[in-house]
Amino acid sequence: MIPRLFGWWRVSEAIAGQLTEPRRDVVESDEAVFEMIHSSRLFAIVQKLDLTLALAWRWSWVRQVSIAADRTWHDWSVTDRLRFVGRCVSCAALIVLLLQTVESAQGAPFRWILPLAFGIGGVLAELFAAAIIRRWKRERG
Repeated sequence: MIPRLFGWWRVSEAIAGQLTEPRRDVVESDEAVFEMIHSSRLFAIVQKLDLTLALAWRWSWVRQVSIAADRTWHDWSVTDRLRFVGRCVSCAALIVLLLQTVESAQGAPFRWILPLAFGIGGVLAELFAAAIIRRWKRERG
């Protein structure tokens, strides 16, 4: 590289560094800003909101369903998990294809290709899950 070619860049970096570098103690400034934020009313409101949401989340039905689904997911074998993911992908692709029938026709000839490919992939994953997992385990170790 020609050193003069990027000389302007080094000069502009040096100028920007001089303009943006504070002329006071950075730690002291950070502490002052931290104290200002903690003493503000907005911070107190956000803290109260955070506590309220944390308590609501602890007893929410969404959390209970999520915990149950997580336990179920971990109880399944890897083959069952792959089958489930394949089923979900197939359903999502089918829904996209159905929704595309009510959309405008602009670009319609090619918009069905990707959802159809994912749908076929999901069906194949569901059908051949056991073979896929056996092959994966064999190659892994």
